Amino acid sequence: KIRSGRVIFGVVIRNGSKVPMNNVQVVLGVPDLTDTIKTETIGSVEQGGMSVVEIEFELQPGAEGELVGMVEYDSIEGEHRVVNLKPVKIVA
Repeated sequence: KIRSGRVIFGVVIRNGSKVPMNNVQVVLGVPDLTDTIKTETIGSVEQGGMSVVEIEFELQPGAEGELVGMVEYDSIEGEHRVVNLKPVKIVA
């Protein structure tokens, strides 16, 4: 969505496992349009739960590019895991 001239991307994190996800972070960027990389820390997402985060970018109207990102978290065993998000073509 667009709010006050900025493009807002919403990312939904669903934890379908039987254990919590700890230290969850969402990292997004639009490398075709800006060098800015945004990170939002969520904390924990409990088993069976979900969390929604909004990350905003200031992009020129009509600009086209590809949104890329990842979700990072720590497993209950303390392992750091990274899930790459499927790139999405955007038009601001």
